[in-house]
Amino acid sequence: MLVLVVLVVSTISPLQKTILSLPNVILSPFVAVSPSEMSGAGLGVTATHDIEEGQHIISIPENLSICASSSIQVRVGTDGDFSSQVMSALDKKERLVVLLLDVKRDQHHPAHPMVVEYPEQFQTLPYLSTQQIELLQLETLKAIAEFEVQEFKESCARIMAALTASKRYNDVSLAEVRWALSIVQSRAFGDSDKICLHPVVDLVNMPRVFFPPASTGVKFEADGSVVLIAQRKIIQGEELTNSYGAHDNMNLLTKFGFAINANPFDNVCIHFTYFTDHCPKADPAKVFHKALNDEMAVCTEGGKFGKMKEVISQCCEASGCQQQQHECDVCTARLMRDVIFQFSQGAEATTPAEDHTALENASDAITKSLLLTRVTTKVVLTGLSLELEDFAAQVNKQMNQ
Repeated sequence: MLVLVVLVVSTISPLQKTILSLPNVILSPFVAVSPSEMSGAGLGVTATHDIEEGQHIISIPENLSICASSSIQVRVGTDGDFSSQVMSALDKKERLVVLLLDVKRDQHHPAHPMVVEYPEQFQTLPYLSTQQIELLQLETLKAIAEFEVQEFKESCARIMAALTASKRYNDVSLAEVRWALSIVQSRAFGDSDKICLHPVVDLVNMPRVFFPPASTGVKFEADGSVVLIAQRKIIQGEELTNSYGAHDNMNLLTKFGFAINANPFDNVCIHFTYFTDHCPKADPAKVFHKALNDEMAVCTEGGKFGKMKEVISQCCEASGCQQQQHECDVCTARLMRDVIFQFSQGAEATTPAEDHTALENASDAITKSLLLTRVTTKVVLTGLSLELEDFAAQVNKQMNQ
């Protein structure tokens, strides 16, 4: 009997060879670094064999991570330094941008071989044309995009000013700063204390669907090392994924350049000044800051008014209607309707059928993401309108009793 033996030889990419050459970096032999099959995702990590839950996939030592904390950190080099005065003008994200630029120029830094492999092209909001932004259609979404682009420009300007004021760089370009800020926004891990880049670990992409859930999680060890661990069984041929957190589609577009269909975190948000404008009798310090937990905005929750309805109700009560509950309810319904109206500006330009046709015919990843954000936001607004109708019906019923 003739037995046919087939040998499968997997080609190791140049980047994977670089990773394997890094001191104290562990990369599972059961994965491969290769072009991602997710639209517009660039590179990714794919399982070449089944990986069991709990298995360690990637481990990097502390010295490979690039971190900036809330406190001012000063790095001194032979060609100059960053003074505390210069760095104090930057927040921790902007300080990380400076450190990233530093590592890119320092061939002796352990992370340098990975940093020079970071992508040069981005599809986030600051890189899109006016015509592309117009695809968002809703005036509020376009306003958010305009705000985010302006924030990006101002952040770049602060970083440029700090680098120019220091003696360390005399030749840094705006293009370099934009690149570094885009890398930090799209790849950094952060908390209230510090923000870090973890090369190699950051190759794992966010899933473009919410089921099945992300296949991996990140664990931060006591010795400063960072480990990527399988959170469930990963099947051979499956691309590894890691959750980037609870982001609505506008946030995903801003930071990462993509959107997700049926995103459960999609919402609409109202800045607290909206409530102070509509409730002039209310004391913001006592009502709004407390209701919003000192945040600058309140958002809907899972397509429902949720906390926003509570704040609207408090707004009405602070205006003096607490003695007549039905008057407060009428006031609440009116403000709920006003919120929906404000967010719906521009939505009538196309029908749902036209939106879905445009989405199906989208020729590239970023166009699809922009259209998807517009569609999912309209779905949220439809859900809010239905909630308003139910609430208004209850108010009318109570008033007629």
